Amino acid sequence: MMLETQAIGESLGVRFLIPVDRRIKGAGDVGEHRTSMLQDLERGRPMEIDALITAVQELGRPTGQPTPTIDSVLALVRRDGDPTRVL
Repeated sequence: MMLETQAIGESLGVRFLIPVDRRIKGAGDVGEHRTSMLQDLERGRPMEIDALITAVQELGRPTGQPTPTIDSVLALVRRDGDPTRVL
């Protein structure tokens, strides 16, 4: 997902200073913690799916960047299972 997001951002002119593998390592170095989306799920609150995932997918369309992983994740978290549905 991070590579897909980076490709979309770069096609829009965003410059990424930290490579994805370094970001992943940094997240692992933080140690045990719960992401905000996981905390929302555990507390029965609405998750920020649209802001964190759907928005990136939508930006992929006009840039022509494929989003197969993002599409799969959206299909898993949406109740209707439709990864192409725009909310």
